[in-house]
Amino acid sequence: MEIKDATSVGGVRPTASPVQNEAVARRLPSERVSTADTSRVVDLAQAALARAGTSRADRLAQLEKEIQAGTYQPSASQTANGMIDAAKIDNAMQSVVRG
Repeated sequence: MEIKDATSVGGVRPTASPVQNEAVARRLPSERVSTADTSRVVDLAQAALARAGTSRADRLAQLEKEIQAGTYQPSASQTANGMIDAAKIDNAMQSVVRG
């Protein structure tokens, strides 16, 4: 097929199809991403790193020695607080992901 007429077509405006508009209107909140969500995740990660401290490897080595020697006596309250902190972080991360 050969086109011989090169005149421009006037009065044509691009529009979104109704299907595209419906898809946008039906978009679930979980499909949206914002910089605020990313910022919250970064803040949570930085807080977790700060709690871990810089000598984590040293602390783990010390714990390993205590466990092997049979002298390790974990604090029930520290264990419970660690579990609660981990659950809070998990919950916050899931709420960010869910939107």
